[in-house]
Amino acid sequence: MEIISEADPSVECDVELPDKDKPILMAAVSSKAGYLLTGDAHHFGRFFGQTVLGVKILRARDDIAPLTRSP
Repeated sequence: MEIISEADPSVECDVELPDKDKPILMAAVSSKAGYLLTGDAHHFGRFFGQTVLGVKILRARDDIAPLTRSP
């Protein structure tokens, strides 16, 4: 796990999200994260379970342990 404090502001986000949420997604994208865990169902809810720009969006309460285990 790595904590990213901010996204690269030069990277454009063409995903339909409020301006305040775009840096969250873009920080995950620019860090090449596999997953973005969020409790923001209002803005990210329609993306739960989907991969957006290479990052799978999951609810914070989802159990990701099975997804991160090596085969």
